[in-house]
Amino acid sequence: MMILPGQPDSAQTMFRKCLKYVNDRNMAVAAFRGLSLLYEKIGPADSTAKYALLAYNANDSVHQKKVGEALIRQQAIYNYSKHEEEALKNAERATTLWRWLFGAFVAIVLIICSTLFFLIGRKGLPGEE
Repeated sequence: MMILPGQPDSAQTMFRKCLKYVNDRNMAVAAFRGLSLLYEKIGPADSTAKYALLAYNANDSVHQKKVGEALIRQQAIYNYSKHEEEALKNAERATTLWRWLFGAFVAIVLIICSTLFFLIGRKGLPGEE
């Protein structure tokens, strides 16, 4: 069978091939829309209505899928921002904790050194009597 441009049978064949062999929802919408326009010109009204309804349903399905994917992306962005904010707060807490630990270490070293200097100054060095 030879497909000729401008022939309704050729167009019908091509639209039906799109429906059979392509698993793309947008392609299905286009094929159903093309068949409905073709039957509007050449065929019975019930076929026009059938393919117009199929095109509408396929388009609605594609739209719902896109909305669902957009919601998933927005939720992921929100979750990322929330976790990023939480990570920044945890980093600030860790920095503050390390500063306190360093300060406590310095204070303990100063107390030990001052106690040693005080004891050495009071008693003198061991071996000096």
